[in-house]
Amino acid sequence: MAAPMQFVDPSFLQQAPAPRPPTNVFSAPQPRPAPAMSPQLPRAAQPQAPQPMAVKASPKLEEMRPPSRGTPKLLAREPRRPSSSAGVTKSPATPQASSHVETLPLLLHVAEDCLEKANAMAQQVAGSMTAGQVAEHHKLVATGLGCLDVALKSNKLWPRLEARLCLRYTGVLIQETTNITEAETTLTRGISVCEKSGTAADNQALENLRKIAGIANQRGDRGIFVMAMLLEGLAHLSTMKDDWATRVQMCIAQASKLQLDDSIRTPQTDVLLLLLDLACSIHQKTHQISAQKLGALQKRLEELKQSQDWSSQSGEMLLPINRMQNAPQIVSTDTRAVLRPGDDAVDYLVLSTLGKQEAFALAYVFNGIVAHYRASTPGRSSSMWGEAVRLLEESKPVSSPQSLPEALKQAGWARELACYAHILTGLQASTLSDWAKVKACLQTVEENQPQSGFLDVLTLYLEGVLHQGTAALDKATEIWKDPKFEMDRSGAPKPNGSRIEAELAILAALNRLWIMQEPSQTDDAEMTELVDLLRPICEDNPDQEIRTVYNLVLSSIRMNPPLSINQVKRHIQQSLSGAQQTSNTQYLSIALNIMRCRLFENVVGEQALKSAKAGSAQARKSGNVLWMSVADGMLAQSFEMQGALAEAKATHEAGVRLANEAFAKTQV
Repeated sequence: MAAPMQFVDPSFLQQAPAPRPPTNVFSAPQPRPAPAMSPQLPRAAQPQAPQPMAVKASPKLEEMRPPSRGTPKLLAREPRRPSSSAGVTKSPATPQASSHVETLPLLLHVAEDCLEKANAMAQQVAGSMTAGQVAEHHKLVATGLGCLDVALKSNKLWPRLEARLCLRYTGVLIQETTNITEAETTLTRGISVCEKSGTAADNQALENLRKIAGIANQRGDRGIFVMAMLLEGLAHLSTMKDDWATRVQMCIAQASKLQLDDSIRTPQTDVLLLLLDLACSIHQKTHQISAQKLGALQKRLEELKQSQDWSSQSGEMLLPINRMQNAPQIVSTDTRAVLRPGDDAVDYLVLSTLGKQEAFALAYVFNGIVAHYRASTPGRSSSMWGEAVRLLEESKPVSSPQSLPEALKQAGWARELACYAHILTGLQASTLSDWAKVKACLQTVEENQPQSGFLDVLTLYLEGVLHQGTAALDKATEIWKDPKFEMDRSGAPKPNGSRIEAELAILAALNRLWIMQEPSQTDDAEMTELVDLLRPICEDNPDQEIRTVYNLVLSSIRMNPPLSINQVKRHIQQSLSGAQQTSNTQYLSIALNIMRCRLFENVVGEQALKSAKAGSAQARKSGNVLWMSVADGMLAQSFEMQGALAEAKATHEAGVRLANEAFAKTQV
């Protein structure tokens, strides 16, 4: 029976001279071994002389424990920095040059050279199994793993290289050792990097769309080019990377240039282009521009209302493809599900698309979102969303036959959009203290059981809002602490999560801070911990509304130790500025009343009275009964401080009436 394979302890890398790989790397000895070249061991475990440690009779790397690092085949030559010092022998007489050496490319090259040499001699070792050859093989593998481990500890890795290194390191561990646990840990790290930086599937899909657009442009298939640009824009909109808005607008510009050509213009591409442009502006929170783009969408939909080229429900869209000259004809009735033969020199690519009715429903949903920021009547948004639900629930005969899976997919999409409209209606009703309507919307959504992940989180958030609004604070706190609302300390979405889930997690934490202002819910330590967690996430958040809500909460809560008056003023000023920039009536109402409470409480003077009047007027514009009662109570106090007792009494009575009305609405 063959003797078990032996493996050199990798701590050999720390004390012994590095084995000479088959490439030119540092042939001159260094003054002392660089500690970053291998994992550190306890001092007692290090040998006293620069010689290899004893060989173990096990293939498992007992001492090799890289901290969750890892990588299967890294390219043999990673792109190295412009520095030429990585492969040139340095003289010991010039020690100052060592601080300028870029070690990362060197480590990767040494690792690959060692692993390639180990693989090259593997068959010879397997045939002879002599102790010397086995030890040499294990030395090479240990050196390669050590270099990869040090590279993975570097903070200079870009995400793609880090993922490839994890894959390579994992592959070597599985093939050459029995350290499967470490391999799994390293592979998990690589998967996490891929999920945070965009999956390969997303990148490949975008690359394929660009190639399709390039080929279509060369062939003159302008309809295909326009659709490829629109699909790429939708992909960028869903990923929400740092430069997503610029990329979406570039796709829109490319598609818009060709949409002027009536020969390739179709109703579906027209509406999809306008929907994409509007969605981009809504995401950017540019509400005045969104209103203009909404008007353009509504105008185009009205023009297409009676169009016979667009079916009421989901149907087909035919994109023209020019036939190739002197090429065999492969498009026939057998391929009509994907490629349909046409007249003259044109065939058609068949795509399933939104129907007219579904496009109108989407437009109503967007209309309600835009109206929420600019409507003078509080109920206009909910009427828009109600109209969207009505259109989706209407049953009309489909214009063309379709398979059962296609029909199920269409019905599922309509059901999810209807649930989204109900959730928006419930959230908008909560701003008016209409808790009966919130409860009805929540029950409707729960009955439909949406399958989408982000709809589940939105539904849970709406449930938390209902409990907090009806003073069921224990239930609300339990929901806000749900694992679905856990936050990453960087504020980034969780793996497999979306941006909306990350934003809802921030709002859940802010709601917890407000709940902890209730004496029975106060927890100073937890409050301080939450504020410390939220501060770096919210202060530099790219979303203006997140920053505004954060400043509203920080300006109103009482902490131990308390914020200084200058900090409170700064938060109030920033919340007022954010409310005006986002054109949010609710934010402005809350900010003005917090300013009156924190800065003008028990203050006599015209400025205090003006502040109270502004808060009361803005609260009435918002339509929130609870904030109207709060504002009238503070205004009555300001009148009393000024000696206007008659006005104080009338305003106080109005505030009490509104408070009773708000309390009655919580009894659901």
